[in-house]
Amino acid sequence: MKLREIENYLSQCETFSNPKIELEQYHTSAHIAARMLYAAQDKIQGASVCDLGSGCGVLSIGSVICGANYVVGIEIDTDAIDIALLNREEILDTDTTLEFIQIPVHSLSYHFSRFDQFFDVIISNPPFGTKQNSVGADFEFLKCGIKLLKPGGQIYSLHKTSTRSFFEKKLQELGLNGRVLAQVHFDLPKTYKFHKEKSKDIQVDFWNFQKK
Repeated sequence: MKLREIENYLSQCETFSNPKIELEQYHTSAHIAARMLYAAQDKIQGASVCDLGSGCGVLSIGSVICGANYVVGIEIDTDAIDIALLNREEILDTDTTLEFIQIPVHSLSYHFSRFDQFFDVIISNPPFGTKQNSVGADFEFLKCGIKLLKPGGQIYSLHKTSTRSFFEKKLQELGLNGRVLAQVHFDLPKTYKFHKEKSKDIQVDFWNFQKK
C-alpha cells in the first residue's frame, strides 16, 4: 500500500479527549504512524503483530491495513481502548483480525503465556520514560517485546534520540541486532495544563531491532 493511502486511513482515527499525564499519553500522529508502518510493511504483511501501548489504536489499525494476519493491541487504559474500538469499527468495519487487551505491558507475558515468542512483529510508540514515575518505561517495553517475539522477528519502535547510545550499548546484552532507520521530529502539541508552549519538537529515533 502506498504511503499516502496509509496516512489517509489513519487520519480518520479519533484521539485522546482527556490524555493522562501519568501514562505519558500523547497521540501518535497519522503522519508518523504511516511512515513507521510503511517502513515495516514488508514484514507486517501476512504476519502476527503486537502493538505495545496501543493507545487509541492507530498503529494496530494501520497494521491490519498493511496486511497483517493477526494483530493484538496491548493497552493499560480503558478509556484509550474504548476510543481504539470506535476507531476499529469506523475504519475496519467488521474486521476480526484485530483485538485489544487491557493489561499492563509488563504483566502480559505472565498472564498470557501463549504469547511468548508468538509474534513476528512488535510495533510500538512507548512512553519515553521522562516523568518521575515512568523512568525507563520505553526500555521495559522493549524487553517485553523481546519476550513476545519469535527468533528472527522484528521490533519497530520510537525512542528519544538522547537515549540512542544507551540502546546501542544494550543490543548485545538483549540478543538484538538494531539500527536507527530515521530521526523523527516528534511535534508534541500543548496537551497538559503545565505545558507553556503551543508545541514542542522532540528528536526521536525510529529503531528497527531484530531478535537473534
